[in-house]
This record gives sequence, structure tokens and C-alpha cells, in this order.
Amino acid sequence: MPTAEALADTYGVETRANQVCIWTNQYGKSRVFGLTTGHFNQTLEDADYLSLITRGLLRAAKAWPRWKASARMCAEVVCHLQDRMEYSFCPKCGGPLESRLLKASEPARLVCTQCPFVFFLDPKVAACTVIHQPGGIVLLQRAIEPGYGKWVFPGGYVDRGETVSDAAVREAKEEVNLEVQLVSLLGVYSYRRSPVIIVVYVAETIGGALRAADEALDVRLYTPETIPWNELAFPSTREALRQYVEGDRGGLTAYGKATGRLA
Repeated sequence: MPTAEALADTYGVETRANQVCIWTNQYGKSRVFGLTTGHFNQTLEDADYLSLITRGLLRAAKAWPRWKASARMCAEVVCHLQDRMEYSFCPKCGGPLESRLLKASEPARLVCTQCPFVFFLDPKVAACTVIHQPGGIVLLQRAIEPGYGKWVFPGGYVDRGETVSDAAVREAKEEVNLEVQLVSLLGVYSYRRSPVIIVVYVAETIGGALRAADEALDVRLYTPETIPWNELAFPSTREALRQYVEGDRGGLTAYGKATGRLA
């Protein structure tokens, strides 16, 4: 576009030509910073990349080079963007959203400035299974980000309209080709500043043949002594596995009574 200012380009293997990957642009009275890079955690954690993003943002705001970008400032800018600028427009009428405190006891909400719509940023729910076979606990090596190459038990996001238990069973089949039956609820894990709630079940195999399937590089059986603790994908992976190997196999409802086998 005639108002765009290219800040960087990259060579496209498929197009065999250089193409702009970072730019600023002018839309009316607003200046926009855009980029098509940075889709992996390793990239987003790189200090040089964060510095580049920050300088681009400040340039779009016409504040660079007045500020010097430190690694900490870069990280703060990125975290602020992720926390506060995920959505800009109302999905009902297209009007601008603004952050507004509706109740003193609740966090600020995104509210449409042109209609009564309130955009509640609800958490995502993931359903997982710890499956023990005669040779050990089933762990898969992730083939996708986040946590590419790290180890985790089978699991994934619950689809809209799907029960959490059905999602746990489905993910085990999709990722390690096992048909499982849920035995007990091991635990529910959540962390500050994370939008994901992880529900982990203990499960037993009732069919299928163990193999690396969807979104898995490899799948292996680990005994408690051989679990690669330093190569696990997420805090919830470590927390749930430690709980399991220490003998707490779940089986409790919210009221503290044993549930036994889950339907």
C-alpha cells in the first residue's frame, strides 16, 4: 500500500523472491505495526526478536529512538499486548471495544462502545489422560508448538458442546491411537496469567495399538524412574505426573468422596 513503510523483508522459498514481513502503515489517524513472523515460542522468547518488535511498535507510535529497548521492556510490551489487545472490535456490531470496570469486585471487561455487548474472555479447557501400561506411563513427544519436542501425556482442547471426559478419550485415540476408559479424576490445574484450565484423568487401555499419531513425533512408555522431568512440556505435566507417581491417583469428586470408575 502507498502509505506502508517496510521495515524488513525475508526471502520466500516458494515464491523465490523477497517479501515484506514487518511494516508500519497509516490508517486515517492511526498508525499500525504489522508482521508475519514469530509463530513459535522459541522466536517469541528471543531477545533480538523482542527488541525488533518493540522498536517497530515505538516507530509506529513515533517514539523511536527516544526510548531504548531493553529485554525486560520488550517482554513487558509483548505481555501487555497479549493481555490487553487480543480483540479490538465487537463481534456483534463491529464497533470498537474498550476496557471498562463494570463491577468493583471483578476485573475490567471489554465492552462495545456502540452496543450493549460485553466480550467476556473465558478460559480454554484442556482434557488429558495419564495412561499406565505394563511397561510404564504413556508419554508422547509433541510435534507442534507450544512445547515442540517436549514430552507430555495425551490431551487437548475440549470442543464446544463436547463433554470434558469425551474430549479426554478422543484425544488419547487421536494422539497415541489408544482406546481408553477413564478410571478417576487425577486433578484440575490452573495458573495465574494462563488462560488454560487443564483437567487430567487416570485412564486404562481397552483397545488400540500404541503408536505416535496426530501431533506426535514419538511415543514411549516411561517408568517413574525414567520420566524425563527436565523435558516435560508444561507445568501441569510435571505437577500431574508427580501427583500420580507419588501415589495420589485421584478418584475424588468436588465433595471429597471416592468416585470409583467413571462412566
